[in-house]
Amino acid sequence: MAAAPKASHQTAKQHAASVNNLRKARAVARKLPRTSKQKNASRHNLAKARAAQKARRSGKQAVAPKQAAADDSRETSPLLHRLPACVPVALAGHLRFWTGTEASDDEILALHRVLGGAATVPDAIEAAAGYGFCGFRPDSWARCDVSTQGVPGLLYGLTVITGYHAVLALPAGALSWGAPISWPGEPHEAWHLEWRAAC
Repeated sequence: MAAAPKASHQTAKQHAASVNNLRKARAVARKLPRTSKQKNASRHNLAKARAAQKARRSGKQAVAPKQAAADDSRETSPLLHRLPACVPVALAGHLRFWTGTEASDDEILALHRVLGGAATVPDAIEAAAGYGFCGFRPDSWARCDVSTQGVPGLLYGLTVITGYHAVLALPAGALSWGAPISWPGEPHEAWHLEWRAAC
């Protein structure tokens, strides 16, 4: 006896917003030159998705690899963890995700100082647009519908127990403080932005 298909918890409006956000993210990704690391990650994610799809069809549980998102992780400085600097760290993760450019701890701390401490994602985007960040500036940005949690490549501001936290969405979970995790809270806001080299 086959298992009954799972009912979707998304409304038609939420599904349409999800498709629209994904279309925007893919359009941006197609315009950017991809590094070999990004191509390898895409191949890895595609193989993982196909294996999961095959397992679902056969009714078996997919086996997750031990290092599911090792390419996305980045060890952050202990100093950054003592500061309310999750927003600059998430912005650095976004820059790395889309351009392959790695932000140093000093560059992240410099943006944290420009922001004057605790900040939100739009504050960081505007500061990076004004002052630059790691040789880049946000060229354009837009707030996205938060009803579709977890569109890979979008920056999310989350509501968590301690208040506000910023993460980068990954194909499976989120990047928080440079480490892949499951979603730690409810999305408060989602942002799509495009980078250009600073002149």
